[in-house]
Amino acid sequence: MEFSPPPPSSPPPGAPGLLEFDLDLRYVGQAVIRRWQVAAACAGLVVAGTALAVFAMRPVYEANALILIEKIGTNSLEKEGVALDSTQDDYYQTQYQILQSRTLAEKVAVELNLAANPEFGAVDPAGALQRAHLRIEPLRRTRLVKVIASAYSPDLAAAIANTLARRYIEAALENKLYFSRELLKSLDGKAGAATMESLPAVVNNTLIQQLKGELATRKGEWAELSQRYQSDHPRMRQLRAHIVATEAQIEREVRHIVESVRIQLSGEFKGNSVQIVDPAQVPRLPARPARRRALALALVLGILAGVGLAVLVDRWDLTLRSAEDIERFLRVRALGSVPLFEGLSGERPDRYDAIWTGPDASAVEAFRNLRTAVSFRLSHVTGPTVIQVTSTLEAEGKSFIAANLARAYAWAGEKVLLIDGDLRKPMVHRIFGVEAEAGLSRYLSNGAEAPRHVPSGIANLTLLPCG
Repeated sequence: MEFSPPPPSSPPPGAPGLLEFDLDLRYVGQAVIRRWQVAAACAGLVVAGTALAVFAMRPVYEANALILIEKIGTNSLEKEGVALDSTQDDYYQTQYQILQSRTLAEKVAVELNLAANPEFGAVDPAGALQRAHLRIEPLRRTRLVKVIASAYSPDLAAAIANTLARRYIEAALENKLYFSRELLKSLDGKAGAATMESLPAVVNNTLIQQLKGELATRKGEWAELSQRYQSDHPRMRQLRAHIVATEAQIEREVRHIVESVRIQLSGEFKGNSVQIVDPAQVPRLPARPARRRALALALVLGILAGVGLAVLVDRWDLTLRSAEDIERFLRVRALGSVPLFEGLSGERPDRYDAIWTGPDASAVEAFRNLRTAVSFRLSHVTGPTVIQVTSTLEAEGKSFIAANLARAYAWAGEKVLLIDGDLRKPMVHRIFGVEAEAGLSRYLSNGAEAPRHVPSGIANLTLLPCG
């Protein structure tokens, strides 16, 4: 057992208080070793609770279709002003919103009959699909977009993703061809010359501009000559022929340009800038809950919680198990320790003699070391030295320590007086086998006579029993 002298006036440097959480890795490791049952139980509870929760959850499957959305570049028709302007900066954001639109969700819900599926509900299956079962993830620095659909059924998840992608492509193609259809209607055989000549491709054509300039010049000459000549004049007939030929050439060029535009609208605009790169596959494993990840995370958190709980329990446990505990909790320095002796009894003084005369020298060495430690701590004291051995409860070894420490000093040649101050349950006279009729209690009660010292049978050691 360990013991120490009364606490000094100031605690040793660096010694933590009783409730101060001055923790270090070494202490944490020792606390976990001491309280490994607490740490293991805490970690086990966390892992078990997480396992019950994740295995009780219904698995949700996710399927994703990969779509390529090409931003339409500037082509010949756009330069001529007959294509829609689709080069704004918000083009892709617009496409993402279209993918998540309610219109597409309703088309998918109708095609897959989601109203009959309890997961989506019969009242608003498109709304349920749009809110909780669809997700769009653009791939950074690419023109690729993931359409992710989730459902309790893996087959249904794949069907939703593929159906939405297909419906989006159809809508994109329909929107793209809207203007071309309207323009083709205006370019059929019933279109007038004014309609065709108003097309930007015709207005911006260099040859037609040149021909119209020549036509305007000749018409000016016609107006000027008509004031001097009759219409059947040879010069007037020649000028009229030139005017008719120029008008015919302009008409041929206009029809040629219109036909070219019709061919482009019928061919180039029928292509689509959206396509499915990878259709959704039926998933084999559920996406949620991620059981392995959840259990691994629960194990890590459980270990951390167990370590924290073990340290907390260890800090609140005031049991002293080692010299380090004494220094940490009581804020005093431990002087030493002695072996635990079983079967000691105050009625058998020979048992105490056996400690010093028996074959086991470890006990004698322990008390000698304890004597040296006490002497070192009291080296600054001059004159007679008083050492008090005390404890908080009975049967904690006060008499045992005091008797053997006194014996160790006596064997070292020191003059020792051992006083039994335990007035409730004195033991010194029993340890040394002496009478206790006169002693400390009688002296304290009247003080009429000086206390009588009793020989202990050991050189340099005398006793003052309790009396």
